Amino acid sequence: MLAQRSTADSGPPSPTSQRGPELPLDESIFVLLCAGLILGCYVTYKNMKAKRKLD
Repeated sequence: MLAQRSTADSGPPSPTSQRGPELPLDESIFVLLCAGLILGCYVTYKNMKAKRKLD
């Protein structure tokens, strides 16, 4: 076989303990959920109001 390595070196490298940067989404997820809830209520209200006007 061409260029075989020794068995001790053939495994994957060990993972590093360094984590990636924290995403800004993690800090403000509660604010985003509240904004989405408020937006959903607003759109639902506008749709209900438009349907009542047609009747």
